[in-house]
This record gives sequence, C-alpha cells and structure tokens, in this order.
Amino acid sequence: MLLVTACGVSKEEGIASVYALAADESPESIDKIRKLTSHEDRDIRSTAIFELAHLNVEDAPSFVRKGLQDEDSFVRATSARCLGDVGTQEDVARLAAVLAGDPVKIVRKRAAEALTLLGGADAVDALVGALEDPMTKVRLAAIKGVARLEPGAGFAPLSRLLLEDPEWEVRVQAAGVLGSTGDEAALPILALAEQDPNEMVRAAAAAAQRAING
Repeated sequence: MLLVTACGVSKEEGIASVYALAADESPESIDKIRKLTSHEDRDIRSTAIFELAHLNVEDAPSFVRKGLQDEDSFVRATSARCLGDVGTQEDVARLAAVLAGDPVKIVRKRAAEALTLLGGADAVDALVGALEDPMTKVRLAAIKGVARLEPGAGFAPLSRLLLEDPEWEVRVQAAGVLGSTGDEAALPILALAEQDPNEMVRAAAAAAQRAING
C-alpha cells in the first residue's frame, strides 16, 4: 500500500492509494481515509471525502460537513454534493447557507444539487432564492431543483426568468417548469414568451401552454 504522506509520492499515486484503501474497506483502511481528509493536497482531500461518504461509514457525514468549510473551492464543491447523499434534514440549513453565500459558482451549484436530493420545505425556499443567482449554471441547477421538489413554489421568479433572463437555456427551462405546474395563471406569461427571439424558447413556451391546456 502506498503511503501518500511520504516524500516523492505524486498526486496521482496518492489518489490511487485512496481508491485502493476504499476498495479494501477494512477498519484500518477506513481510518487511513479519515486521516487523508486533512491531507495538504486538495485533490487527495476531496477524493478521501468522496470515498468516505460512499463507504457507508457512520461518521462520514461529520467529515463531509467539515469539508464544506475547506479553504479550497474544489473541496467545498465535492463536500456539498456528497452531503446530498449522506446528509439529513439537519444539513439543509448548512447547504442553504453555502448556496446563498459561497463566492464560487461551482460550490453553489453543487449545493443546489444536494438540496434537491435532500428535499423539504426549507430546501425549496433556498432553491427558489437561488433562481436569482448571477451565474447561469447555478440558476439552472436551482430551476431543476424547484421543478423536482415543488414547481409552483417558484412561480413568480420563474415567470420573470422566462421573460427577462439573458440566457436562452434558462428561459427554456423556466417555461418547462411553468408548464408542469398546470397553473392557468401561467398562460399569459407563456403567450408573451412565444414572441421570444430564440426559437427554442418559443417552442418551449408553446409546449408549456399545451401541457397546461391538457
């Protein structure tokens, strides 16, 4: 077994060693993975957190939560997404704070994905708030989350996105979610969207109207 803390061991070898420890699954190997969640290399830390989270280890969530506070955004992003798999409703507030306040877009995106997996009213509220995020990928992740958990909850911001968002992908997704609500109040908004300069948005708006009209 490689000793990843030894001098001369490359990052690739260190990551491979984490995978080998995870495959072994012995208590000794799992304990070594726990220690590697604090490794100086961010990629080794992230790999250790990810593997620990998916080994069904009882204390894994505590290491994942710690990773949310890591100085490196890649580690925070990995931890946020893992918390969607191993977290509980108690972690929704943590992820909501990350979604609202982390300065790096990929971290916020992963937090949105995790909140979608955990679900619940507070997760929906956080995702609806993220519909206003300045980054396209975060808004798209939030739209997908709202669509999965409670489409009607985002009616007002989704309507605004459909008519005003600068990215056509966002407008298309917003139209689809409004259509899935079945709410006839969305019909005038969707009708306006049929004048959108992008043909994909126009098609999505028309499809959404058909969905509502049955």
